[in-house]
Order: sequence, then C-alpha cells, then structure tokens
Amino acid sequence: MRSLPQSFTLSLPPWEILHAATLDATGALAAGERLRPVEHTVGRSHAAGFDTVTPRCHYDLSDLPDGTVLVVLGTNRRYPDRALLVRARECVPIPEVEAEDLLDPAGARCRAWQRRVRRTLLRPEPVRHTLGPGHGFEADTLADWQGEEYVAACVRTTARQVWVRAATFEEAEALGVA
Repeated sequence: MRSLPQSFTLSLPPWEILHAATLDATGALAAGERLRPVEHTVGRSHAAGFDTVTPRCHYDLSDLPDGTVLVVLGTNRRYPDRALLVRARECVPIPEVEAEDLLDPAGARCRAWQRRVRRTLLRPEPVRHTLGPGHGFEADTLADWQGEEYVAACVRTTARQVWVRAATFEEAEALGVA
C-alpha cells in the first residue's frame, strides 16, 4: 500500500460520494460534477474477537480554491446529505442554507422567504379555514399565520371563515416585508 501524497485530502467511506455543489432549478442545493477519489484504502482491526474492516476513499482537494462548496451524497444519491466548505486547507461542515447562499447570494432573500412560508404549511392556492367570529382577517391583505409575520395572503373572508394562501415573494417584496 502506497502512502497518501502530502496534500490536502478528504477521507470518506465508499458509500458516500463527493460532488461539487450547485443549485437545481428550484434553487435548492444539488450535486454537480463528481469528484473522483485518488486512492482507496482498507483499514483492518481486531478487537474483542471481531474483525473490523473500514474501507475509505481519499479525495485530493489541494487544487480547489478557498470558498469552494462541496456536497456529500450518501446512500440516497438524490439529495445531498451534507455540505462542506473548503477554507484554509480544511473542509468545514456548513448548513445547507449557508451553502445555497454562498452559491447564489442574489437569491438568498427569496429562499429565506420560501422557508418562512414553508414553516406555516400554507399552499399557493387559497384554502378555507373556519375561525371564530371576529377573527380580524380582511380580504386582499397580508396577515400573520402560525407565528410568521405577513406570510398569509387573505383572499376572501366571511364572519366565520377565511380563505388564505401563501404570499409570493414578489407580493411580500412589493410591500417591503420580505
């Protein structure tokens, strides 16, 4: 077995695959170009009567500039398991949200708005909700919903019912609340 070169390498199990990060059509984090391992190794140990085999794939990252965002695909192979940032010759795990913002800073506000709306479970089409009398909703306004401010677009109201849908980013931006 040859020794690894004295460069910046990342070691992963073989069922995890390293990719350059990109954004898909919806603006979510996705896997881009696949990085190829430079070496495969197998570690063996024996403890308490059991043999343990730990295969590893080693990726050479010395050519990547600082600020490069990488993603690791696990057994799912459709969605990234985690994101990594190359910084000062080390890979630092970062949240998916931060990785998306590093890849597309211009779309950060829109993605933040979409996360706010998703937390409320509102849909793009109006849904009728039955509330008590004096609910305070007014038609054609943005209202608070499920603890999030100005995410519900109130379409129609009656004395005991309200029809709301998720406010779009464009509506919220026009009103200055996004």
